[in-house]
Amino acid sequence: MMADTQPTDDPLPRAGTWGTASEHGGAMLAIFNPWIAMRESLAKALENDDDGNPRIDQWRESKIQELSSVALTSALVSTLFCTAFTWPGASETIWSALACWYGGLLFSIASIATATQQSITLHRYRNTPKRLRRILKRQEADSWHLMRVFVWQIPVMMLRFGLYLYLIGLFIFLWHAAYQDGLWYPERLKIAWMFTGIGVFACVCHGLSVYFCYL
Repeated sequence: MMADTQPTDDPLPRAGTWGTASEHGGAMLAIFNPWIAMRESLAKALENDDDGNPRIDQWRESKIQELSSVALTSALVSTLFCTAFTWPGASETIWSALACWYGGLLFSIASIATATQQSITLHRYRNTPKRLRRILKRQEADSWHLMRVFVWQIPVMMLRFGLYLYLIGLFIFLWHAAYQDGLWYPERLKIAWMFTGIGVFACVCHGLSVYFCYL
C-alpha cells in the first residue's frame, strides 16, 4: 500500500528535488551559478513567518553587499574589454575573438544593471519584511523555487560568463597572432604556450575552489 504523502512547510525543496541537479551536472552548475549556497541561505531566511525573525534582514543585508561587490567587479571587467579593443592587431584579429569580447562586455554591463536593480529592490523593502518575504517565498509551483534561486544569482552568473568570455577571446587572440598566413611566429608562439599553461593551472585552481566552496 502506498504511504500517504503529507505537505511540507519547507519554503524550498529538500534534497530530493535539488539532489537530482547535484548528481547530474551539479559541479558544472556550481561553476556558472553557485545555487547551492543561495538555496541554503534562502531556506534559513524563510524558516518561519515571524516578522521579528532577524534572518530575513541578515539575508537582505548580505545580499546587498554581494550585489555591490558584483557591480564593482563587473565595472572593472568592462574596462578590460574596452582596453582589449585598443590593443595592436585587435581590429584585424579573427572574428571569434572579437565576438567573445563583445559578448562578454554585454554580459558585464547586464550584470551591473541587474545587480543595481536588485539592490534597489532590497533597499526599498528594508522596512517591509513581510512584503520581501512574500516575494522570496512564493509557493505556487515547485518550478518557481528553482527560478527564484536563478533570478537572485543572475548578476554573479553574468559576471562569470563575462570573465570566461574574456579569457576565451584572449586565448583565441594569442593563438591567432601566433599562426597567420600558414606560418608560425616563434616569439608569439612562446607567448601563446605560456598563456595556455598558466591558464590551465588557473582553471584547475578555480575549479577546486568552486568544488570545495559550493559542493
